[in-house]
Amino acid sequence: MVAVLAVTLAAPVYAAKWRSIPADSSLEFVVTFEGAESTGKFEIFNAELGFEAESIDTSSLRVIVDVRSATMSSADLDEAMSEKTWFDSAAYPQADFNSTMFRQTGKQEFLAQGQVSIKGVARELALPLTISIEGDQMELSGKVTLSRVDFGIGTGEWESDSSIAHSVDVRFKLLMHRVD
Repeated sequence: MVAVLAVTLAAPVYAAKWRSIPADSSLEFVVTFEGAESTGKFEIFNAELGFEAESIDTSSLRVIVDVRSATMSSADLDEAMSEKTWFDSAAYPQADFNSTMFRQTGKQEFLAQGQVSIKGVARELALPLTISIEGDQMELSGKVTLSRVDFGIGTGEWESDSSIAHSVDVRFKLLMHRVD
């Protein structure tokens, strides 16, 4: 009996599995062009999260973005973003973020340390997250600033920040449902 109790108490806590609901989620980017902000969005992306507040050391996050779904305010911009100078979406149709290291920074705030890969370039990223759970529904939101030139986005005549800033804000609000 004592051995069974000891094994039960020592059993690892596994993170609950959550999956994004694309129709109720948003993934946006904000660029500054000649001093004015312009917002775009990715229409196709998926996120999977393993998360248990009592055991964040078992948490993980994987986000896959179809960069071909990037859209802004005009068809011309949408077409230009797919070109080699920008996302080169024919060669690199997906971007992703993977994390298996979480740290709690506030009551509902966390930092997911991981790796983001865009256009074939991988960089370490500390992604701030706010997590709000009600029953089997979760809202996962946050904002991070990336440098587009770190990923080879906007090369050639666009590499300078004289007309398009290097910094790009990425904002997300994901509605997720528990799947386990």
